[in-house]
Amino acid sequence: YSKLPALIHHLKQAEPHKPFMIGTKAKYRYSDLLDRVHAIGSVPQSYHLKAKSIVLVSISLHYDLIARVFVFMSAGISVLLVDPATKTRRLNTILSHVKIAGWIVDEKKTKEWVLEGYALSVAIQPSKTTNKGVMGKLLKKKNTEDDRTFTAWVSSLNRVESLPEVDPSTIGIILFTSGTTADPKGVPYSHGNILAHLATLTKQYQITDQSVLSNVLPLYHADGFFQGPFLALYNGITLSKPLDFEIQKIEALLHSIYKHQ
Repeated sequence: YSKLPALIHHLKQAEPHKPFMIGTKAKYRYSDLLDRVHAIGSVPQSYHLKAKSIVLVSISLHYDLIARVFVFMSAGISVLLVDPATKTRRLNTILSHVKIAGWIVDEKKTKEWVLEGYALSVAIQPSKTTNKGVMGKLLKKKNTEDDRTFTAWVSSLNRVESLPEVDPSTIGIILFTSGTTADPKGVPYSHGNILAHLATLTKQYQITDQSVLSNVLPLYHADGFFQGPFLALYNGITLSKPLDFEIQKIEALLHSIYKHQ
């Protein structure tokens, strides 16, 4: 494990202007992700989170979810990933097994879930903007001024230029199994686990710096996150994530594979 460079080092070595992720309506470069990491890297210090603390993260926006997870992991904070579609009863079961130190959740979910007060308690209202006409400009201005949006929250934080070294044995992500055949079980993945897995996938898939990944699996599942943004980041390549998978969207998915090769 000690010989495997942390993911933050892979991010810093990636070509800045190369696309990191291509979504349905936006394209994010590696420089954008690195800038976001520095912009919200002060969260642990700002909210007095100790190393190896666990933070619940549940958000529907793909890029912002990826950025938050990566920031916390880079700061030595463990992330409990919980799908926004999770029912209250299931969430309560999960929280009975995992002691969290804070949460960042879509605002609409805070009305359904009963979350206690923590040092870090951030309910985010996703920005909804349009570029069409005068109304689009007004909506864009209104959303920019709304301090509950993710962008506004980020702008309120202090930017950091360096992040601490993280022990490979530190837990990076905690995922709970689906509970199809038994009660859901928490599965902790250390930084060393994740890096070793990514090294294996890179070798077996024969990934090169020219490869492009297409992964539409849910980010709240191991294959969706590890073989998606993490694998792209590890190799400095582009992730194509055009849509959430639905059988009715097969045509659009095949079109995106052809378009982005």
